[in-house]
Amino acid sequence: MAPAMAPGPPFGPRLLLVLLLLCPLRPLTQAHRFSVLNTTFNHLALAPTRGTLYVGAVNRLFQLSPELQLEAMAVTGPVFDSPDCVPFRDPAECPQAKLTDNANQLLLVSSRAQELVACGQVRQGVCEKRRLEDVAQLLYQAEDPGDGQFVAANAPGVATVGLVVPGPGRDLLLVARGLAGKLSGGVPPLTVRQLAGPQPFSSEGLGRLVVGDFSDYNNSYVAAFAGARFAYFVFRRRGARAQAEYRSYVARVCLGDTNLYSYVEVPLSCRGQGLIQAAFLAPGTLLGAFATGLRGAQAALCAFPLAELDGSMEQARRLCYTAGGRGPNGMEEATVEYGVTSRCVTLPPVSGRAQAPHLSSHFRLYTPSSGGSSSLLSLLHLSLSLVVLQHLSPRQEQGQVTLSVPRLPTLAADEYFHCAFGDYDSLAHVEGPHVACVTPPQDQLPPNPSGTDHVTLSLALMFEDVAVATTNFSFYDCSAIQALEAASPCRACVGSLWRCHWCPQSSRCVYGEHCPEGERTIYSTQEADIQVRGPGACPQVESLAGPLLVPVGWESRLALRVRNLQHFQGLSASYHCWLELPGELRRLPASLEEMTEDTGLIYCQAQQFHSSMAQRELPVPIYVTRGKDQRLDNARTLHVTLYDCAVGHPDCSHCQAANGSLGCLWCSHGQPACRYGPLCPPGAVELLCPMPSIDTIEPLTGPPEGGLALTILGSNLGRDFADVQDAVSVAGQPCSPDHSLYRTSARKMGQGREGELATPLPYSQEPVCPEAIVCHTMPQAGPGEAVVRVVFGHAQRTLLAIPFRYTANPQLLAAEPSVSFRGGGRLIRVRGKDLDVVRRPLLSVWLEATAETTAGTESQDLRSSCGAPASAPQACVQLEGGLLQCSTVCSINSSNLLLCLSPAVPDGARPQRVFFTLDNVHVDFASASGGQDFQYQPNPRLAPLSREGPALLKSGNVLDVEGEGLNLGISKEEVRVHIGDSECLVKTLTLTHLYCEPPPRAPQPANGSSTLPQFVVQMGNLRLALGPVQYEAEPAPSAFPVEAQVGLGMGAAVLTATIVLLILMYRHKSKQALRDYQKVLVQLENLEIGVGDQCRKEFTDLMTEMTDLSSDLEGSGIPFLDYRTYAERVFFPGHGGCPLQPVLGGPGEEGHRAPVRQGLTQLSNLLNCKLFLLTLIHTLEEQPSFSQRDRCHVASLLSLALHGKLEYLTDIMKTLLGDLAAHYVHKNPKLMLRRTETMVEKLLTNWLSICLYAFLREVAGEPLYMLLRAIQYQVDKGPVDAVTGKAKRTLNDSRLLREDVEFRPLTLMVLVGPGAGGAAWNGEVQRVPARVLDTDTITQVKEKVLDQVYKGTPFSQRPAVHALDLEWRSGLAGHLTLSDEDLTSVTQNHWKRLNTLQHYKVPDGATVALVPQLHNGGAVSQSLAQSCPSGENIPMLEDGEEGGVRFWHLVKGTEEPEGAKARRSSLRERERERARAKAIPEIYLTRLLSMKGTLQKFVDDTFQAILSVNRPVPIAVKYLFDFLDELAEKHGIEDPETLHIWKTNSLLLRFWVNALKNPQLIFDVRVSDNVDAVLAVIAQTFIDSCTISEHKVGRDSPVNKLLYAREIPRYKQLVERYYSDIRQSSPASYQEMNSALAELSGSYTSAPHCLEALHELYNHIHRYYDQIISALEEDPVGQKMQLACRLQQIAALVENKVTDL
Repeated sequence: MAPAMAPGPPFGPRLLLVLLLLCPLRPLTQAHRFSVLNTTFNHLALAPTRGTLYVGAVNRLFQLSPELQLEAMAVTGPVFDSPDCVPFRDPAECPQAKLTDNANQLLLVSSRAQELVACGQVRQGVCEKRRLEDVAQLLYQAEDPGDGQFVAANAPGVATVGLVVPGPGRDLLLVARGLAGKLSGGVPPLTVRQLAGPQPFSSEGLGRLVVGDFSDYNNSYVAAFAGARFAYFVFRRRGARAQAEYRSYVARVCLGDTNLYSYVEVPLSCRGQGLIQAAFLAPGTLLGAFATGLRGAQAALCAFPLAELDGSMEQARRLCYTAGGRGPNGMEEATVEYGVTSRCVTLPPVSGRAQAPHLSSHFRLYTPSSGGSSSLLSLLHLSLSLVVLQHLSPRQEQGQVTLSVPRLPTLAADEYFHCAFGDYDSLAHVEGPHVACVTPPQDQLPPNPSGTDHVTLSLALMFEDVAVATTNFSFYDCSAIQALEAASPCRACVGSLWRCHWCPQSSRCVYGEHCPEGERTIYSTQEADIQVRGPGACPQVESLAGPLLVPVGWESRLALRVRNLQHFQGLSASYHCWLELPGELRRLPASLEEMTEDTGLIYCQAQQFHSSMAQRELPVPIYVTRGKDQRLDNARTLHVTLYDCAVGHPDCSHCQAANGSLGCLWCSHGQPACRYGPLCPPGAVELLCPMPSIDTIEPLTGPPEGGLALTILGSNLGRDFADVQDAVSVAGQPCSPDHSLYRTSARKMGQGREGELATPLPYSQEPVCPEAIVCHTMPQAGPGEAVVRVVFGHAQRTLLAIPFRYTANPQLLAAEPSVSFRGGGRLIRVRGKDLDVVRRPLLSVWLEATAETTAGTESQDLRSSCGAPASAPQACVQLEGGLLQCSTVCSINSSNLLLCLSPAVPDGARPQRVFFTLDNVHVDFASASGGQDFQYQPNPRLAPLSREGPALLKSGNVLDVEGEGLNLGISKEEVRVHIGDSECLVKTLTLTHLYCEPPPRAPQPANGSSTLPQFVVQMGNLRLALGPVQYEAEPAPSAFPVEAQVGLGMGAAVLTATIVLLILMYRHKSKQALRDYQKVLVQLENLEIGVGDQCRKEFTDLMTEMTDLSSDLEGSGIPFLDYRTYAERVFFPGHGGCPLQPVLGGPGEEGHRAPVRQGLTQLSNLLNCKLFLLTLIHTLEEQPSFSQRDRCHVASLLSLALHGKLEYLTDIMKTLLGDLAAHYVHKNPKLMLRRTETMVEKLLTNWLSICLYAFLREVAGEPLYMLLRAIQYQVDKGPVDAVTGKAKRTLNDSRLLREDVEFRPLTLMVLVGPGAGGAAWNGEVQRVPARVLDTDTITQVKEKVLDQVYKGTPFSQRPAVHALDLEWRSGLAGHLTLSDEDLTSVTQNHWKRLNTLQHYKVPDGATVALVPQLHNGGAVSQSLAQSCPSGENIPMLEDGEEGGVRFWHLVKGTEEPEGAKARRSSLRERERERARAKAIPEIYLTRLLSMKGTLQKFVDDTFQAILSVNRPVPIAVKYLFDFLDELAEKHGIEDPETLHIWKTNSLLLRFWVNALKNPQLIFDVRVSDNVDAVLAVIAQTFIDSCTISEHKVGRDSPVNKLLYAREIPRYKQLVERYYSDIRQSSPASYQEMNSALAELSGSYTSAPHCLEALHELYNHIHRYYDQIISALEEDPVGQKMQLACRLQQIAALVENKVTDL
């Protein structure tokens, strides 16, 4: 080939030459040639199966045969183009376009599709497909490509590399490219693209390497290769933002990874030889050509083994995902470059870049000179080996080292080698194959590593900057050897690896011959020709001459044998012996005696020794020093042994049995004891021990046949076994003792000593008693009878009357429950067969114990004494292997039932196995329970009832006990609560609360020690005392003061009859007023007691109902809306079920539909242009007639149209939020995001709704739904006025029914099934109970019945309430249709009352059915049905009048006709009106408190779920809050209150308050007006909790704010903690967020709706068409991109106008 090569680095041809030399070359006669004049070749591609070669060139594509003959050619350029313009059809769209050469940027072969992929630099690098058989035939070329189809770099100097990756069913394209041109700034450096499909070469839905700023990641790609499992990309780039130098890298990604999750890269280094210029993937090796300097003057070829390359990448990935990027030394070794704000510990699989250490490659490196005699070709196959003639050198001297390098090339006159000792360089002197170098001076060497006597450096022979050969070289330090070996410094010095010598007189280890003049030298072992050398020549202590055993308390003189002290001849010095006693280092003066030629003895001064430790023998190390600190070497470890006769020899027998060499004697002087002989006075030595004495013999009886083992206990029973071997007889018969069981005893009986003589006993866990023998049976092969035979020694007895029977092994079939607290004691019921044959069943657990848990445990002894019952096993015993076993004994209830208590396990121990022991049968708990493992939960924790004094309790109240983990290991039926000697009945047990109903009267204390009863909770073995309880005494009504009575009596006596009469009248009035006042006090007190009691009782009922609801939800699930419906309701609130109008849905418009669809598709592509979209938004918002409603609608349309590109939508939203922040910073920053006044605020709402949908379903949805159902349940339990909408049970005072309405709950039996008019139930007719009130209207009854019959069915799938009639059925033929209004309705004084069950006198338990409504006008008044469709939803306040008649249900309206008022004249009505006027209206507000207390738990659970208590925060929230923090930092906002307001307005008030107020946006449910009113109060409470300002309330505050005044401070703390936890958590990475957004992008899969959204969006564009066109034409960049022209084309297509564009 002889074409003109493309511009590139000058190293390219050299690398080609090297690679060709590595391959076998054909003879030159077979060479073929192809050339084209004035043409630059860019790329080559080979079809593997065909052998066809394809050449990509500038403006041409060539197809060549295997013989390089031209088969076909395609012309690709030049074309009119500009890198600043998007692809265009009309040259007028790009005025700066000019005739541009089209260089080939990418050329690949797709074997599966038999296609050639070619990408040029023009038209923003779009690609095309051509046939492999004929490249001139074009298969695909995008007519109007979008920016997602821009593939290659649009500049000739920027490289693009790629691979065709075969996948299952399709081929994919992996493309890597550098940064080129501003229009390609949004193209990531690495993308995965599809080759087939509707949009070839698009990366939509596939992986993209997302980076922060592309300018910081301007990769210059060199090559791309595909291995067996991975794809590799070789490139150059700056190391990081702060690094200015360029580095070489290799990246890797799994071939099957379409999301680039496996991307990882590591740097490449070639010993400083510049940057990689070319690369080639050889089998198992990556070859890289590196070059540096002007025109590649210095170049090198490096080989990197793929195995090591992959190992380095796996290490980087492992460090990033498991160790936070830090290596074993704590230094950062891996980090994440893609996603610039992330830390690798928080990442999903993304790119890691190993920073240190560099990938070390085994390579052979040769460097060509710039004109010398060395050439790359001559050095190519040369393998240099380096032989160091001397690998060692002392640190203190700078010497010369000689290297032997065979086949060392000859250098030119001006070239030289040099040696590198680590970082130190020295010039090399070359003589033939030998090279001499000077070692570094001492101050240039690094210090020795700790604990070593040398340091090893790398020695490299260098040519310029290239290492020709390398080896290791050590620098040793002789003085360090002496410091490391204090016990034998001389022996260590001369015996080391180095040439170190010992100076004995000065005690120094030196190198060379450097001992002081006149001093002898002991030379190193390595000196072969010198006699005085090696460790044997050192002055040393060889051994102990005597004595080896030293008695305690006796003065002893030690002697040591020494050698080679002639080195000190003529020098006087003192000697000392040193003994290392426990806690003391004792020095003894010593003298040198009996010196011969080279040996002698050193005697230590006589000394008495006393050991502080009570040990029989104690070895004590000893050594000798000369002079002040010169220590003689110990030839081996030397020690003397101190011993004490009194230790271990407690009696005479032991003492005389001691080793004779110790000289121990039994001494009776003073206190008798065993002493060293010379320490005992001569007359006190006892040569004979006292006579033997026998204390006990066991057993005392036995059979006459003999053979029974006897145990004889006594004292002085011989010194050894020989004394008693033939000395025992029983009844005149000899008894042979067992030598293995004979021992002397240390037990003390009275003042004497005892011994024990034993003969062997058969092992048995049970004692042999006179009345009974307990034996353990051995395993038997099968059931059957067996003979019982008892053997006593030589006697045998057989039981013949009753045979013993083996039965089948017991079987365990079920065991429950399978969980318990660690405290144990929970009752486990075990069912099985043949359980009554078990003698002692156990439930055991094996534990992996720690040191703390095993402390205090001991081995278990199950033997029991005669006549005593079998003892229970110990709680826990230690087993072999470090395990701990805890057991409890089970009771046998019947042959089919065992009752076991769970064993208690210590804290910290980990259960390994839980099993049943049925005598010798072991059954795992999982086998008995059907595979359910037994689990231990942490013990519950309960808070004291009162922290100050006794807890006060009012009679009839329900006690609420708070705690943690209360129901994890027990049920409420198993919990026992006692107050004194009475029981408090447990009503409800939850995770954090226990509710019990105490006895009505104060009980007595359980023990007489205290005056108040204690509150005790018993949970299995756990007994938790929570403090004393004191019942409050009933207040007695106060009597009228006696003084006043006496005063009145005295005044009556002195006053006149008239005054007496007046006083008597006054007294009568006073008493009446006092009685009224006392009644009010009693009423208020009873009211307070009743409210508290009612709250607890209502909550108990509600918890029972919610428990039933939870069980129902397990089968049906929470009725969440599907994502599409959810998105439409959030995006377009108030638009019903059809938020978008269809596109051209009318007849006769089929012909116009195709252009419209094409225009809308182009509009979708145009929206992907960030400049156009931002200009569109800003222009629309500037229009005065563009209302707030229009802004929200357009924002939702954009959310829907860009739902498939959420990453792009997020980028737009961030840009607009930045603009909004800049706008508000100059005004009042705290007002930002306060309302939804701009499009970006609605976009933010929609974005949060999209991102938090999964969080709603998985976390927050359940507590919110439970709160909704709890509210509905509570509201339905009380009467609700169908006309006014007021209810007895509510949180909203404006909706409170203040009148007392008598009502009675009823249970109706609803017929459900075929023919009953209900749901389509299978099978026979069923009766479903439904709870209603007798005061409910018929419509209210139907709603409650539908809610209970269809409780598992979403609301949208239920029949409408007004499509059904309610029939009351009695008997076989009694059918009565009930309705709100009929002929029986009561009308009085223009007031018509709606019919209720009470009106029809429907009894409790009546049978009813829902039947389809007859639309004949006679069943139900349609006007009434329309005016009150759902009972509560639309109260009949204004629409209830018909011909002057007004409807009422429970109470009449405030406005009454005047005639009606005048006609009220009966006495009863006047009294009732007077009583109503006297009643305190606020007394009914306690109903609000009762409702609030009942719902408190559900409100808390909902708020905690929203605020992610004990849960990870959704990544979208973290990402949004981090962005708000960045905005505040960017604009210099340091006020924490402003940032708090931004976060509250953006998330809590914008999204969560909306979700609280409108649960129908999330669930498929019916929300009545009363439930909506309650939710409004809860939502307002949440809003108040999010504010920073102090929550102040007073007597004039609204009732709704007073309700939660005490809880709001606690909720504020939750919000503050929520913000703080988010701020302190790891940053959300850009890559991780984009991955989550990419996954969410495919959730809304309705393409027609997206088209409808685009059509409605175009309608808004059409309204302000001129203004938008003007704005686009005024923008310079918009002019270059022809945005206005493209919008005009879209308008022409959508509006079907003829245009000349």
